[in-house]
Amino acid sequence: MLWTTNGVAVCKADSSQTAIDITSEIVNGAIITWRDKRNGLYHDIYAQKVNLNGTCAWQLNGIAITTAPLTQTNPNICGDGAGGAIISWQDSTTGNWDIKAQRVDANGTLLWNTGGNIVSDATNLQTNPKNLPDGKGGCIFVWKDLRNGINNDIYAQHFNVYGIESYNIMENKYYINLYPNPVSDNVHLEFNNLYTNNKYFVNIFDVFGKIITNFETENNNYILSVKDFNNGLYIIKVYNQKNLVYINKFCVKK
Repeated sequence: MLWTTNGVAVCKADSSQTAIDITSEIVNGAIITWRDKRNGLYHDIYAQKVNLNGTCAWQLNGIAITTAPLTQTNPNICGDGAGGAIISWQDSTTGNWDIKAQRVDANGTLLWNTGGNIVSDATNLQTNPKNLPDGKGGCIFVWKDLRNGINNDIYAQHFNVYGIESYNIMENKYYINLYPNPVSDNVHLEFNNLYTNNKYFVNIFDVFGKIITNFETENNNYILSVKDFNNGLYIIKVYNQKNLVYINKFCVKK
């Protein structure tokens, strides 16, 4: 046990905090989400980041992911590949159960629309959402759906890193191929559809968020030597000017 006897307090706000979910994927610690009744009659969705030393990184008792009217419940969380998280939940703002989601960065800043982006607001009930990362900063959602009015079916949706619906995870014009993975000596980066005079900025981090190396390239193919890297997992982020266009993980195994 590395923290305080009997655990550290994530949230001690008034009333009840329940329906907890947690992710630690590419997070320097963990991000925890829950439904929270501190504001009165209806539940809202809150979240908190806990550092590896057991201290809370965001404001006391967590940040509000949504405090929209009526009840928000059944939160589910996954990492966004950049130190933050994507949280989905069952939302009754319209008077019916819908599925919404919000992305929060490592600093606790909400990145999508206030109240969350609509994943599905089909007729009748959409409930019990689950979501997993797509490996490129976005997310795939799945839920129970009663839109046919008779029996529950299963539906799914994909959002890209900006919280926009996408039917093709590989649609990004900046698609990049990384191989081999795991790697022992050299990582090859293939920049498909790389436009003329388009410079890319590449950062490599370890799992604790420490930057290991960075470089710029305008080549369609780039070879990165990892001979000086320790064995373990690394995160690569590629930017085109100011925009993050690619996130992935690779393992060094010698």
